[in-house]
Parts: sequence; C-alpha cells; structure tokens
Amino acid sequence: MHSNHTVESVLHHDAMSVLLPSFVYISVLIVAGIPGNVISLLVYGLHLTKVTGRYALITLAVCDIVNCVLSIPVELYIITEYWTFANASLCKMSRFMTYAMNNSSGLILLMIAIERYRAICLPHKTKIQDWFIQKMCVSLVIAGTFLALPALIIYGIQTDVAHTVDADDHIELLKSDVHTRSLGNFTMTSTNVDYVITKRCLIDDAWRGTAFAYSHFAFVSIASVLVLLILIVLYAQIGRKIATLRVLNISHSDQKQLRMSKKKKKQATLILFLITLAFQFSFIPFIIITNIRFFTEPEWYNNLSNAGKIVYHIFLRSYYFNCAVNPFIYCLSSGQFRTAVKKIFNNTIEHVNIVMCGGVRNNACCVKNGNGKSIVAN
Repeated sequence: MHSNHTVESVLHHDAMSVLLPSFVYISVLIVAGIPGNVISLLVYGLHLTKVTGRYALITLAVCDIVNCVLSIPVELYIITEYWTFANASLCKMSRFMTYAMNNSSGLILLMIAIERYRAICLPHKTKIQDWFIQKMCVSLVIAGTFLALPALIIYGIQTDVAHTVDADDHIELLKSDVHTRSLGNFTMTSTNVDYVITKRCLIDDAWRGTAFAYSHFAFVSIASVLVLLILIVLYAQIGRKIATLRVLNISHSDQKQLRMSKKKKKQATLILFLITLAFQFSFIPFIIITNIRFFTEPEWYNNLSNAGKIVYHIFLRSYYFNCAVNPFIYCLSSGQFRTAVKKIFNNTIEHVNIVMCGGVRNNACCVKNGNGKSIVAN
C-alpha cells in the first residue's frame, strides 16, 4: 500500500515527466514569438506600407503578441501546477483569451483568402480599399472575442480521482462524482489502494457532460472544418488562376509589366497562403485532441504510454505554434521583409552606437553602423 506522500509524489513526477517537453516547447515559442512579432509590427507598420494584406498582417501580429505575453505564461504556470491547479478565474481568463485570439486570427485569414480570390480570380470587381480592410480587421477581432465568451462559462476547475494501479506507480484517472467535487485536495486510503483528488484547468465540474459543453465543442469543430474547406476551395481557385495567367501577344513593355504583376501577385499570395497553412496545421491537432479528451477521457488517456502522453500534451498545445511561426515565414518568403529587417537592425545598431558615444551633440564621435560604414554623431 502506498503512503499519502508517495501518491502525491507520483502525481508530481508524472506531471513533470509527461509535461516537461510541452513546457520547453511553449517556452521556446515565447522566446521566438515576442521579438519576431514585434519585428513584424515594425516592418509592416513603418516600412512595407504598400504590401498586400498589410493591415491583416499587423492584426495577426498583435493577436500573436497577446497570446505570447498573456496566454502562454499562464499556460506555463498551469503546467507547473497541473494536478493541483485551483484558480478558476485565471483558468477561465486564460482559455477565453486563447480562444479570442485564435478565433480572430482564423477569421482574418479567411478574410485574406476572400480578398485574394477577388483580386486574382475576379480582377474586374472593385478592389477592396484599405479603409475597409482596417474596419474588417477590427470587426473580426470583436467577432472572434464574442465567439470566445462560452470559454468564460464552461472552463474552470475539473475535479477527478487519481490512484496508482501497479508496482511501477502507474497513475490512473477516475471521473469524480458529485460527492467529491467540493472536498478539495486530499488523499484517502482503502485496503490496498491510495486515492488522491486532483484539480485541473479544464471543463468546470458544473458543466461536465452538459448539453452546453457538448454544443460548444461541436460548434468549434464544425466551424473549424467549414473554414478549412472554404480555404481549400478558395486557394485552389487562386492557384489555378495564377497558373493559367499568360503573357499575351502584346508590346514588350506591356509583357514586362504583366510578368512583374504576375510575380507580385504570386509572391503575395504565397506568403498569405503559407501563414494560413501554418495556422491550420497548428490548430487542427488541438481540435482533434480536445474532442478525443472531451468524449473519452479518462479512459483513452489512461491507456496511453508515457511517450503517447507526451505527444498528447504537445498536440493539446499545438495552436501556440502559430504564435511564433509567421515572422519566420515572412523572412523565408519575402526579400522585402528581409531587407526591412536588416534596415531596422542597422538603424538600431546605429542608434545604440550614438547613445554609447555619449549622446552629446557638441562632441563628435565616429561609430560604425550595421553596414560597417563610419558615421559621425555631432
């Protein structure tokens, strides 16, 4: 028979061994995501002011920064207190913020696809103006936040019973009943098994198994699949149209202009398609895992190996990948973006050098900027 200390120690060890890769994974995303998205804001806000989808890209960067600054740090804290998390308000706000930002990003990416379809497949239609894009970005963020409101209701503290079931201290979860939900953290001992009440940031006990909770996950799943199908159709049409663009029997100057126009459309569409693809690939595993968890936990989870649980928890947080990946896509796909980043870097180095030189205008000093060229600060 296990002692109380042993059962709780096993739970802590289980959490650390299974959740440590997830902790490292999203920690890396913070380190990459915050500076990457700040740079994206600077590039599209100050330098690349004529690029296609500029305001949408700025809004996406803001949503990703919010996730990196607010949602992910809370998730790190939840991981460290995985089996004993008891702050219902923090759990609700964290899940609400994550849903709001991801909903907003998904809607904006859908708007981008529609705009690209109109611009390329329906070139004779009136071009969507920048002021309209700005208003749509604000409206879609509001809509995404509104759609996230159910998270404030159904998420909270989920209470379960856990116990060790073999000599290797394998942990098994048992769903709690109504009599254990208000008892708090404690350990109880039977003739041969120790049990411990666990508390996690999941579906609140009051909403487990309710029609409202089921309808929420059904709506999120159906909406995600529907948006994915629409995006596939739109980008398939866009790709086909770009592939069929031909240089007609026109003057040499017009041929050159048409080629440049085709290249510009192709590059802009490729970047927007890649960030859309990255979002879908980061969000789909989360949708699949949350549905499996909601309808089968704890039975399905208990049957996983330790490696399987590690993969499970990483996929459960796969959507955070989208918070950091976009700046890397911009860098790899756009020479303009890389040039703008270099310019920002060089200007920053130049400014730092001038400050380190004393910042006194009456004293001239020679420093080198990021290009290695000498400058004089007076």
